[in-house]
Amino acid sequence: MWGRGDADQLDEDSLYAERDPVSSSQSNEDAFHTFRDKLKNFLIRMYPWIHATQEGLSFAYQLLYLLDATHFYTPALQIMGLHVCRASGQELMDASSQIAERRNREFERLRGPRLAQAFQRVALKTLYNALDFAQTGLIASVFLFKMMEWWYQSAEERVTAPTVYPAPPPPPAPKAAEKGIPLPKDRRICPLCLKKRTNPALVASSGYVFCYPCIFSYATQYNRCPITLIPAAPNQIRRLFYDS
Repeated sequence: MWGRGDADQLDEDSLYAERDPVSSSQSNEDAFHTFRDKLKNFLIRMYPWIHATQEGLSFAYQLLYLLDATHFYTPALQIMGLHVCRASGQELMDASSQIAERRNREFERLRGPRLAQAFQRVALKTLYNALDFAQTGLIASVFLFKMMEWWYQSAEERVTAPTVYPAPPPPPAPKAAEKGIPLPKDRRICPLCLKKRTNPALVASSGYVFCYPCIFSYATQYNRCPITLIPAAPNQIRRLFYDS
């Protein structure tokens, strides 16, 4: 009753039926990624507005708190119903009295032999004194720690600091050669053109200063310093932007 075509159609339908769960899971995963991307883009766009609203609300609460228009410094304190204020001197004295009364009741509850009571009393007094001076001790310990840190750091810097030696004196200027051109008495005169230097430049190998056009032409032609006759190429000429 079943033909070959029906069998092929049945096999094809069964094959697609086996693939349906995979395709459905893939579509669900694509939908999840699409939703996640949309949510991410929405949060990215809305974050500046949310942050600005939160900062503006905090600023408004702080301003109203300074103007005594509200008893809450932040919106979170108002949500929790916490009223933060500075304690007065009378309130501090009352708190100290309550603490002292509570400690006296603890001393009165001590039971046992006298030696045990004395030991417990000493232990409680030690604990209470430690609690009373905990804040002061913490501040003192931080100050001591910082002072020791500064002391050891200064000592380490003194030990590891390199020894600073004076700068060595500059080397003596090369002497003028016998066959070189003589130096003019006025230091502002160029030895080549015997005129006041313009656009000064020096020869790096000898240190003497000339007019830039004069020394460039001379070094290009002779490859030496005209005064000391020390070899000097044109690339050893250095321009001077301040000529004393």
